[in-house]
Amino acid sequence: MPEREQGQRRRRRRSSAEIVRLKALRQAHAERLERVRADEQRVEDALGPFAAAAGAIAEAEQRQADRLAKVEAKLERELADLDSARAKAIDAAGDERRKLKDALDAETDRLRAEMGASVIAIRNAGTGMPETAELLGITVREARSLVAAANRNASHATEEKASPTAHTAAAQTAEASNEDDMSGARGEWRPGADPAQA
Repeated sequence: MPEREQGQRRRRRRSSAEIVRLKALRQAHAERLERVRADEQRVEDALGPFAAAAGAIAEAEQRQADRLAKVEAKLERELADLDSARAKAIDAAGDERRKLKDALDAETDRLRAEMGASVIAIRNAGTGMPETAELLGITVREARSLVAAANRNASHATEEKASPTAHTAAAQTAEASNEDDMSGARGEWRPGADPAQA
């Protein structure tokens, strides 16, 4: 009898220990599941803000790209306008340069004609071309060039004012001047004469 009771007590102790162990296992498993669910919830909670931030970045980048495209387009238009304005300014400056050059050439021609008239006046006073050039401080070649300029100026003035009758008179005058130059009377120099004969 005592042995039987002892066996029952041992079985009861083993059953109690098994129950405690199983409870502990179930508790540990439940805790693991709770931790897993908590981790999953944390992941889920983190995914939402992450996705929202990523979407916001994409939208911001798209807005930036759209604004940048507008800025680039505006820049291209302004550069095109500047190129057009530059081309117009270059053309206008070219026109001004040509006008200034023409004005300078006209003034220079007029003044050289006046200088040539002075050379002719000195020559008509009986001074030879070398002496005239030396007096004026220029070369003989330059003196003859000035005389040619004076002759051209006189010819242009005559053409502007002349009628057919005036043309005939001018031709007669030129012929008479040439005859006087050929004769060498008084050593005079007249407009229309060939400077090379001086």
